[in-house]
Amino acid sequence: GQSAQNPALTEAELRDEFDKTEAIIKKITGVSTKPYFRPPYGDYNDSVNVEAYARGYRYNILWSVETRGWQAVPPDEIIPTVLSQVQPGAIILFHLGVVQDAVALPAIIDGLRSMGYGFVTVPELIAAGGVGP
Repeated sequence: GQSAQNPALTEAELRDEFDKTEAIIKKITGVSTKPYFRPPYGDYNDSVNVEAYARGYRYNILWSVETRGWQAVPPDEIIPTVLSQVQPGAIILFHLGVVQDAVALPAIIDGLRSMGYGFVTVPELIAAGGVGP
C-alpha cells in the first residue's frame, strides 16, 4: 500500500517490514499479534493482504471511528465526534502517545458506557460476527 507520507514498498521491503514489526512486538509483549494485522495508516492492497495471509495473519483489522487526535484535534471535539459515530461493533482508533487522545479517553469510555456500550477484545468481536476475515 501507499500512505500519504510514504512511497509504496517493494516486495522485499514489505516482507522486511512484516518481519521487523513481528520481532519488535514479540520482544516488547512476549506474544505475536497473529492472526490479527492492522496495516500502518490503514493502507493495504492485494499484495499486502497476500503477504499478510502467507505469514499467518488471517484478519486485516481496521477501524470504523477515528479520533484524529494525531491531527491535533482538541479533546472537546474528539469526544462528541467519537460518541456520535459509534455503532455496535465499532472499533475506535486511538494513538498511543497522542495527548489529545489520552485526555479524551476517560470521557469517551464514560460516554460509551452511558450509551449502553461495553468493551470486547477483537477475538470476541469476531466471534460475535462483528469482524470478518
